[in-house]
Amino acid sequence: MSDILIRRKHSMSAKAARQAAEKIASQLDEEFDLAYEWDDNVLVFKRSGVSGELVVEKKEVHIRVRLGFLL
Repeated sequence: MSDILIRRKHSMSAKAARQAAEKIASQLDEEFDLAYEWDDNVLVFKRSGVSGELVVEKKEVHIRVRLGFLL
């Protein structure tokens, strides 16, 4: 398995950053059948061979993606 870790600063409000993350997750769900749900400020996502979480903070977002063996 491989992990991808990304951390980026943003200048949005926490609410706007969460809305942007929700929009992206919704698009990924439609395009790749990616299931997701919020756990407080953490967007947890999963599909066959891929899982991870996106943490939305006031000034940063952190994403960790775990790729399965076949990916």
